[in-house]
Order: sequence, then C-alpha cells, then structure tokens
Amino acid sequence: MNNFSKITYLTAVWLLALSASAVAEETNSEKLPSVSPQFGIQYTTEGSGFESLGSLDAFVPVFQTNGKNVTFVQGRLFLDNDSEMGGHVLFGHRIYNPEKDQVVGTYIAYDGRDTEENYFKQLGFGFESLSKVDFRANAYLPLGDSRQQVGNSINTGTAVFSGNSVFAQQLRSFELGLHGIDAEVGTKLARLGSGDLRAYAGGYYFSAGGKEAFGWKTRLEARPTNFVGVNLSLQHDALFDTKAVVSVGVNFPGSGAKRGTKQNQNWARMGSFVERRTTIAVTNDTQLGLSAALTNPATGNAWNIIYVADTGNSNGTVESPYGFDKFSQALEDAKGKPGSLIYVRSNINENTLPAFEIPNLTEVASSLTRRTIDTRELGIVGLPFADLDVFSTTIQGDFTLKSNTILNGFTVNGTVLGQNISDVDIINNTIQDGEGINLTNATGKVNITNNTILNSQANAIIISNDSGNAEVAIQDNQINNSFGGVQVRAFDDAKVNSNITGNTIQDTSLAGIGVEFNQNSQGNVNIADNTISNVVLDELSDGIYVELFDNASADNISINNNTVSDTTGRGISIANFAENIGINLAITGNTVNRSDAEGIGVEGINGTTGVSNNTVKDTLSEGISLQQINGTATISNNTVENAAGSGISVTDSVDNTNLAITANTVDETDAQGIAVEGINGTTTISNNTVKNALDEAINLTNATGTVDITNNTVSDNQGNGIAINNDSGDTEIAIQDNQISNSLGVTTAVSENTQVAIANNQITNDLNGTVIDLSGTATASAQISNNTITGFNSGVFVAAGDVSDVDNLDITNNQITGLLDNLSQGVTVQVFDDAKVNSNITGNTIQDTSLAGIGVEFNQNSQGNVNIADNTISNVVLDELSDGIYVELFDNASADNISINNNTVSDTTGRGISIANFAENIGINLAITGNTVDTTGAEGIAVEGINGTTEVSNNTVTNGSSKGIGLTNNTGKVDITNNIVTDNQGNGIAVNNDSGNAEIAIKDNQISDNQNGAVIDLSGTATASAEITNNTITGADNGVFVTLADDSQLDNVDITANFIDETFLAGIGVEFNQNSQGNVNIANNEISNVEFDEFSDGIYIELFDSAATDGISILTNTITNTTGRGISVGNFAENTETNVEITGNNIDTTDAQGIGVEGVNGTTTIINNEINNAVDQGIYVEDQTGSENITGNTVTNTRELE
Repeated sequence: MNNFSKITYLTAVWLLALSASAVAEETNSEKLPSVSPQFGIQYTTEGSGFESLGSLDAFVPVFQTNGKNVTFVQGRLFLDNDSEMGGHVLFGHRIYNPEKDQVVGTYIAYDGRDTEENYFKQLGFGFESLSKVDFRANAYLPLGDSRQQVGNSINTGTAVFSGNSVFAQQLRSFELGLHGIDAEVGTKLARLGSGDLRAYAGGYYFSAGGKEAFGWKTRLEARPTNFVGVNLSLQHDALFDTKAVVSVGVNFPGSGAKRGTKQNQNWARMGSFVERRTTIAVTNDTQLGLSAALTNPATGNAWNIIYVADTGNSNGTVESPYGFDKFSQALEDAKGKPGSLIYVRSNINENTLPAFEIPNLTEVASSLTRRTIDTRELGIVGLPFADLDVFSTTIQGDFTLKSNTILNGFTVNGTVLGQNISDVDIINNTIQDGEGINLTNATGKVNITNNTILNSQANAIIISNDSGNAEVAIQDNQINNSFGGVQVRAFDDAKVNSNITGNTIQDTSLAGIGVEFNQNSQGNVNIADNTISNVVLDELSDGIYVELFDNASADNISINNNTVSDTTGRGISIANFAENIGINLAITGNTVNRSDAEGIGVEGINGTTGVSNNTVKDTLSEGISLQQINGTATISNNTVENAAGSGISVTDSVDNTNLAITANTVDETDAQGIAVEGINGTTTISNNTVKNALDEAINLTNATGTVDITNNTVSDNQGNGIAINNDSGDTEIAIQDNQISNSLGVTTAVSENTQVAIANNQITNDLNGTVIDLSGTATASAQISNNTITGFNSGVFVAAGDVSDVDNLDITNNQITGLLDNLSQGVTVQVFDDAKVNSNITGNTIQDTSLAGIGVEFNQNSQGNVNIADNTISNVVLDELSDGIYVELFDNASADNISINNNTVSDTTGRGISIANFAENIGINLAITGNTVDTTGAEGIAVEGINGTTEVSNNTVTNGSSKGIGLTNNTGKVDITNNIVTDNQGNGIAVNNDSGNAEIAIKDNQISDNQNGAVIDLSGTATASAEITNNTITGADNGVFVTLADDSQLDNVDITANFIDETFLAGIGVEFNQNSQGNVNIANNEISNVEFDEFSDGIYIELFDSAATDGISILTNTITNTTGRGISVGNFAENTETNVEITGNNIDTTDAQGIGVEGVNGTTTIINNEINNAVDQGIYVEDQTGSENITGNTVTNTRELE
C-alpha cells in the first residue's frame, strides 16, 4: 500500500471520530429521537475477490432532523492477511417514514485497495429500503486503469522466428479491478435476544477485461444485541467459484442507539452501517504474446538473420528467403547490418555459390550444421529447418574472411583465406583441394572447429602472426591426406595462445601439429586429445612439435591425451632454442606408437618439465628423451615398450636440475632402460619397473649433486640393474629398496668426490650384486647395508684405484647367498695404485660362495684400514683358496690397522680367516679376536707376513683340515691368547718364521685334539723371543713343540704354566738344528699321559749340528705317565758351554728314565727333583763334560742312580 493512501485512510477515520464526538455533544439536549455516532470492529473471512481482513469502521451523523432524516459519513480502514490496507469513505442520506416504519437511503462512496503489486480505486453508488422487507442495490465503478500488469515471464522453451528477427513467447500477468452491481432482498425471521435474525437472497454481476462473475448469494444476519453482529453468506459464480464468508463485528456505543421518545423498531436502523461489498473485487488475468526481438549477447543488438534458400525468390526473411541467385544481395544486406547471420539452406545436392568475401561482423552458416544461436533472453536457440533433410552448399574457389566473421557448414573447393583480421570462426566446413585454411595476422579470438580438410597442398591449417594478440582454438577437425597438418607460427612481438584439441590428422608429410615462436613472440600452448597418424617424410616429420627461437617465450606448454602413431620423426617434440626462463611444460596422458625418432623428445626447457602417464611403444630411438633441461623435471607413470634406444633418457642438464623419474614401466629396450647423463642437481629415480633391456636397466653417467635411486623393480636385463659412472663433479648417491633380478647387479664407478649409500635392495640371480669402482681423485664414503643378494659372481665388489680416497667404506648387515656353480665371492674390496680405503665390513651373512666369503686386497702403493666384524660366513666351497675371510697386501701397499672380530665362519674349502702381507711395509696392527671358525679345508686362521703387532685372541677354531691357527713370517709383536682350538688335522697353533724378529706370546689357549698343540718353528735368519704360557693342551702329537733351524735364533723361550694331557710324542719338545741357537725356560707346566713309544718324553730338549744354547732351565714341572723319559736333554751338536738346570720337578711313572741328560758340555745342575716309579733309571746322565751338581733329589721305586 502506498504511503499516501495509508495517510488518507487514517486521517478520514480520525476526522470521523472527532465529528462523532462533536455531534454527540450537540444532540445530548434533543428530545426527539436522534442518530448517534458509533465505531465498529469487524473481521471478515475470504470472499470473492478479496482476502480475509480485519477492519475499523466509523459511522458519523453530519446533519439530521430528529425523528425524520440523517445525512452521515461512514469510514472504513482494513488490513488483510497479506498485510495490505484499504478502505472507503461513504456519504449517505436516510429518510425515515414513521407511518410505514420504513428507512429509505442512498449513498455515494470512494473505495481504495492496495494489493502487493498495485493500488485500485472505485466509486460506489447504492440504494436501500429497510422495512418489513429489505431491499438493497449497489453499483461499483472503477476509477483509473483497472487492468494493471504484475508480471512478465518469457517461455524459455519456444522461440518464434519472424522476418529477420527471433522472438520469445511472452506471458504477461495482470490484476483486474472489477466493476459491477449486486442486489439483495430479505426479511426478519425471528427475534434474537434483544435483536433479531434476518435472511437475504440476491445476485451480482462483475466483469473486467473479459472476465465475468455472474452469481447468486444468500446471507444470514444475526444481531443478538445492539453491540454485536454476525453475518454468514454463501455465494457462487463461475469466476470465483463457491465462497462461504463469515463476518463478526462489535459496535460502540451500539447500532441504532437513540435518545428521546420511543420510536418504531426500524428507526434504530437509521444509524446502522451501510451493507455493501467489503472491498474492491480484484481478480488475476494472463495474456500470451511475443517479446521484443531477442538480442545477441556478443553484440548487444537484436539478431538479424538473413535467409537464403535454393527455393527462395524474395526478400531474405524466414517467410520468403533470397534465392541462390540473389546471394550477393544477402551479402549487401549484411554489410548494412553488422552482426548479421546469413543462413543458407540447400534442399538438393551440389548447390554451388561462387567464391566470395564475407563482410565484417557477419556469419555465413548452413542449415546442415543444425546451427544454434545464443540469446541474452533464452540462452541457446536452434535455428529453423534444422530437422529437415538438407544438403551441403559448395563454395567454388577461395573464400576470404574479414574481421568478426563466421563461416559455418559449407564445402569449400579451394582455400579459406584471411589477412589482418580478428575474431573469426571457421566451423563445420569441408575444405578440400586447395591450401586448407591460411590465416595471416589473425588476432583476437580465432576459432577453427569441426572442419574436415582434405587433400591440402600445404598445411591443412596455418596461422602466421607477426603482431597483435590472438586466442587460437583449433578443435575437433578432421585432416586427411594433406602435405602438412596444423601449424601456428608467431613472429616479432606477436602473442599467440593456442588451444589445439580433439583433431584427427592422418597421412601428412610435414608435422601433424606444429607451434613455433620466433623473435620476441610469446604465448601459451595447449595441445590435447588429438589423434595423429602416418606422418611420413623425413626425420623432421614429427607428430607434434613446439619450438621456440631467439628471444621468444611461452609460459605454459601443455601436451595432453594425444594419440600419435607412425611418424618418421619424433612422436612429440618440444624444443626451446631461445634464451628464456620459466617455461612450464606438461606432457601428460599421450600414446605414441611406432616413431622413427624419439617417442617423446624435449630439449632446452629451463623451467618446470612434467612428462607423465604417457605410453610409448615401438620407437626406433629413445622412448622418452630430455636434453639440456634446467629447473625441475618430472618423468612419472609412463609406459615405454620396445624402444630401439633407451627407454627414458635425460642428458646434458648441468645447471642445477631437479629431476624425478618415478613410477614408470620400461620393457624391451635395445639400450638402457633409464639413462641419465650429464646432470647436476637432485636426481630421484624411484618406483620404476625396468625389464628386458639389452644394456643397463638404470644407468647414470656424470650425474652430480644428489642421486636417489629407490624402490625400483629391475629384471631380466643384459647389463647392470643399476649403473652409475661419474668422472667429474661431487655426488651423493643413495640406492635403496630396489628389487633387481637376472641382471648384472648394481655398479657405481666414480672418480670425483662421492658419498654412496646402497641399502635395503633385493638383488637376485645377477652377475654381480653390488659393484663400486672408484678412480681418479675421488674422495668418497660408501655404505652398503641391509641388502639381500643371491645368485651372483660378486655379491659386493668395491675397487679403488688411482689416488681415490675412501675414508669410510661400510659394508654392513647384508644377506648374501651365492651360487656354488658360479665363481662367486661374497664381499670383495680391491685397492690399487695410490688409493686409500678404510673398510668396515660388519654384520653380514654370507653363504654358498665358491670363492672367498669376504676378501680385501691392497696393491701397488695403496693403503687403508680394515675392520671385519660380526659377519656370518658359511659354505665357501671350491678349492684350497676358498677362504671365509681374507686380507692381502701386495707390492708397496700398507694397512695401519686390520681388525677381524667376532665373525662366524664355517664350511670352507680354504682357510677360515686368512691375513697375508706380501708387501714391503712396516707397522701393521692386526687383531683377530672373538671369531668362531668351524670346518675348514685349510687353516682355521692363517696370518702371513705381518710386521707390526699381531693379536689372535678369544677365537674358537674347530674341525679344520689343516692348522687351527697358523702364523707365518709375522714379525714384531705376536700375541696368540685365549683361543679355543680343537679337532684340527694340523697343528693347533703354529708360528713359522724364516726371517725377521718376533716377540711371540702363546697364552691362555685351550688346544685339543690337533696334530700338535702349540708350535713355534724358526728357520733361516729368523730371530724371536717366545712365551708359551698357561695353555691347556690335550690330544696332540706334541703338546708344545719349538724347533729352530738354519741360522735362526730364539733369544729366550718361556714355556710355563701349561697344562698338557694325552699327547703321543712329547708333552713339550724343543729342538735346535744347524746353526740355530737360543735359551729355553720350561717351568711350572703340568704334563700327563704322554704315551706312544720309548721316545714319548714329558719334556725334551735336543741340539743338533752346530746348534748352541747359553742356558736350559727346566723348573718345577709336574710330569706323570710317560712311555719315554720324564725329562730328556740331549746335546748332539758340536758346541761348548751348554748349561742345563733341572730343578724342583715332580716326575711320576715313566717307562724310561725319570730324567735323562746326554752330551752336555757345560754345567749340569739336577737338584730337588722328585722322581717316582721310573721303569728305568730315576736320573740318567751320559757323556757329560764339565761340572755336575746332582743333589737333593728324591727318587723312589726305580733303579739306583748311575
């Protein structure tokens, strides 16, 4: 409701109230009956043409003659259920006839009503007669426009073509204020309380704008008091149907209130409210028509469609098109109305138009294309005749485009040309036998879509720009048998963004799709969902190529989901020869089959390169090749099969490149599966599957920076599973968690600074497990750990040469299982030239090798340290050189420290542990401690040529076919302590020297069931001092056996505190031969059960030839049960001044003399000995020269002393 009408209604009611009060005061003194003012409040339910509402009513007498007539004003203000207001102001006059008790009145009224959308007003007139029979008649006349529009909707499903325009069906909605009349007649039925009950019947007629309501109504009116009134009505008509309406009202001070003398009953009705319609009757109406001409949202103007048909002969409208012979007139019309569409329909085949030039801002379209147009009002609308059987229209000759033009749905026998144009569309055409589409400097939006191009003598589509900006869309075209496919070229300062998608291109000589940027041009490229096949001429006949030259740039190049097959060049080629940075390249989801060059080739990108989810098969070169890539490059989730070159190749990318080659599958390549060469930065090769390569599966050459090769699966390759060859640059290499089988293993060859970690790999049935080859000036550290290696020649092989330096070589916790049919070795470290290697070989499990389990070699001038610890080695089986562990030094090589600790070695046909120094060096510190060696074909532990400190301690050596512990020509300090040596077929512990000087200690060992227990054998020019102490020796030919020959010299030998039991030849035996010499101290030993023959002595010392000794001491030993002498000293040599002291010994039960001394030519002292149960003499001295002192001895149960 408008504010003016609200104020009007409220003011009218307020004035009525004031008037009522004033009139009431004026009539208080009158004696004749009068009419008093009153107010009413009323609620009425919904009725015909109105909503339910509540009202405030006022009745005010203005002029009256008491008892005769009254002129009054009646006002009403209401509010309906939609919160809309209305009301009326009514002026009436009533006359009372007392004789007939009849009231007759007339009125004129002004009504107003707000709806949600409009405001209606009307005049009302009425007549009433109230007596025994009541009659009322009312008329309602609208003021102003009684038909007012409330809505306007367009039918979006239907377009109407008329003339050269297109319209929409439009539905308009109206509200109608009805005019009409109503009348009723009625009478009193009965008294009701202090009032009455009346009944009425009548009819009505309302109409407006063709809407009519002609109906009947009935009404009951009950007034039980002067203050309360109730109305119930029922009405029916065709417009509003049947309505039941209830109205309840309350009046103050009461209807018909009167003052003065009593009057007849109808006098009270002089002050009642006039009975008429509550408010203006309003109904709704709709009207269907046409909208204004629909507009083209691209231009903002109404569509202008010029119709041409082969059957037309008139003015170019839809009703009467131009004929083909008047096509030029259609072009003239279009020139006059830019933005026009010339719509051509051919009802017969082979209709032809001559070559023509399309005007600016014009589209020429064939109805063959089922053309639609875009409208601002309805959206997309189909043009007429689209469902008819129509044919293509042929344009004979070259067709020339202008700016803002469209060619749609024609056959062009020639070339589509455009020069210096903008915003063109070439869609749904067949273009043949010319030079396809040739556009020069086509700027703005260039759309070439859904065309078929046949037999083009040049490129089927070529766009060449040297200025301006262009957005090029070339999509869903079919190109067959043309010299070239699609080419977009940018020169100078042109900017061209190319979107080339969904095209099918086959049988071309030049590239299927090519995009070039030259000089300072720039742009973006998207080439997607194209199918290209049979591009055949030479090595430059690529399926897809993008190239940049000079200073050109492209922010984004995207090559996605294309299918390329049978090319003599690359399948996909991206080459940046320009000086630029920041290119983002994505080559994703493509399929390339049968290319004579690389399947995918990329050169010179220096931004972000992504090659992913592509499938490349049957190439005559590399499957995927990246060259000179800088920045970030990712090659992932590709499948490459049957490539004549490498499956994936990355080369010459030396400027801080981050390369990731991940999750690819490479199968059947004639070269490497994955090859990386000349890259610097971070290289990650992970989660790839590579198989059936004729060369290495994964090969890196001069890949510097950080290299991470992880989680790859490599199988059935004729070269290495993984190979790294670096001769320059610093590198950190990690080769981890790979599965490698039926290949040549892992090879790393470097000559510069390198850190190598080879860990957690599974290597099966490979020629070599892991190989590291260091050369040049390489400074390296290497960790080879937690690998599982089975079936190989070399499980782990490390070679260092030149002046390389490996500060830390860790070979730890590997599981290595060889094949006995191969010449296999578990871990081998070889050092050459001037190289230096510190080796730490620990925690490995090695089995079933034919050569050594672990071997370390130093050659030439090499040097290093060795720690071999906590390894388990078993079943090393081939020949006598098949050692469990060996360390060897040759030439001038040196090793400061060699430590062989806590290893378990079993079942070898060679030595268990072998240390051999054949080099000319000094100062080696050797420790062989805590090892367990069982079942060897040669010595359990063998040491040769050590010239520093040798410690062999806490080892357990059993079941050897030769010596348990054998040391040969070891000089310096030699300690053999706390070992357990049992069941060996050779000597338990043997020290053999023929040169040099040694300090020998054999202490605290447990030696049992060996050939001899502890043996020292000196010959040549060897010199030594020896201590054989606190050993437990059982089950040997000789418990302790010391022999000297040639010119050897034993400055002092102490054989003390040993426990010796169950020997055959002697408990302790010492022999001097040739020119040897030395001093002997044998003390505090316990010797028992020396049993074989009469020569089986407890202790014997013998000198032969020219041998000599300054002194022999045999002190406080305990000897029992010998089949020979207890103690025997025999000097059969040519010498003088041999001094012998035999003191404090306890000898029991001997089959020969208790003590026998022969040929001593110096001082012989035999004192304080106890001899019991000697079968022969207790003490026997023969051929003695010099002084004798035989005193204090106790001899029992033997012959007397002689």
